[in-house]
Parts: sequence; structure tokens; C-alpha cells
Amino acid sequence: MRKVFFAAVSTLIASGFAFAEPAVQGPPRGHFEISIKDLPPGSSKDLGAAMREYSRSIARGDQPKPGLSQRAMNPSDEVVSFPKEHVYEVDDARLNWGLEKKPSLADYAGLEIKPVDLEVTASCELVTTQPNGVYNRRDNVHSGFSRHYKCPLGDVYLRDMSFFGFRKITIKEQNNITIGSVQGRMSGFRDKVGNSYTMLSWVSNEVDHLVQMSGTNEETRQWLIRYAEELVSKEGK
Repeated sequence: MRKVFFAAVSTLIASGFAFAEPAVQGPPRGHFEISIKDLPPGSSKDLGAAMREYSRSIARGDQPKPGLSQRAMNPSDEVVSFPKEHVYEVDDARLNWGLEKKPSLADYAGLEIKPVDLEVTASCELVTTQPNGVYNRRDNVHSGFSRHYKCPLGDVYLRDMSFFGFRKITIKEQNNITIGSVQGRMSGFRDKVGNSYTMLSWVSNEVDHLVQMSGTNEETRQWLIRYAEELVSKEGK
């Protein structure tokens, strides 16, 4: 059996939108989109715990395929869905990934997936690109990368990674935005001292994408949508 060596998976999961964990032992890796109905009634009260247990059951091999649950929608299930304009109040909404503490990559040979040049970021300053995700020692590559841009509208941090060595679970009722032919999740975050950012995440071309931009206004949301649409249209080409 091939041994996989891995680093910490920086998935930046927030507000119950997804659960991700290393899948080093081999049981299913990849993206699992489920329905809230695939979880026990009342799971929305502690969605993180419910999704962790669902992930463990996938690893045990005792979970039916997503979407096969026939149970009726529970009234409490409805709270898992919010519009893309929704802003969560959190303790800390600073965009501080600590990427500047390490040197930027000189080339991308050590990355399984490579950054894509986009017109939407042409007016931005690329501050750094760093390896991220799961490290495959056999091939000497990381499964993804992180980037920090300084853009006219604000700071942008992003993380793209393949599903090598980890699995991610999302709930389809939380999808609130369409990006080309795929569904994604957008939300804003704000703290009491005025820091704020908007996050957009989606899966396309077998890559897990996450991008955050400072601010929570409509201009910020539209920039993130343009970024995602252009990336989806170009990736894999």
C-alpha cells in the first residue's frame, strides 16, 4: 500500500459550511455533497459535530450514498441555509493567514496543481505564493497552494488544492451561488472592532477552491464572483 505523508490541511472551514479532514488511511477521499436529510434530525443544532460523525461513518464504510435518505425535512433543518449576502458576527474577522512568514515560491514545480493567470487579478499585487494542502513525499509535491494579493478593493487570500489525501463534506442546501455550471457557498464575516471579509468556496475540476476578500459589500461579492467564474472557465485547459 502506498504511504502518504501529509502536512496540515488548511481548509479554513467556517460557520458549518463544510467539514474537511485528512483521509490518510485510504477510505474515501474527495468531495461528498450531502443533504441535510442525510444527517439525523436536529443536526443543525451542532452541524459541525454531525458532519464529523458522518465523515467517520464514511471511513468505516457504513454510510449510504449521499441523497438516498427518505426522511422528511425537519423544521430545524431550514436554518442551515442563508443568502449569499448574509454576514456572520464572529470574534475575529481579520484576514491574517500568516503567509508572509515564509518565502514565496520561486517556481511551481513542487505543486500538484498550478496557479492560473487571471484577468481579474491583473491589477492586483501578488504578495506571495506558498505550498499548501497534503504533501506527497513519493512525488515530492504539495496538493495545493495559497496566495495573498493586494487588490484595489482590498486584500485577497486564496487556497486551491486537489483531493489527494483528504475528504470534504458539504451540504447542498447551503449552496447559495452558481459559478458557471457548479454550485458554491458565499458568506460574510464581521467582528466588533470593524474587521470584515467575504468568503467564497466551491469545488470544480476536482479542485477545492476557497477565496476570501476583505469587506462585505456588494462590490466585494461581485469581485469574488468574477474571480470564480473566470477561474472555472480556464482551469483544466
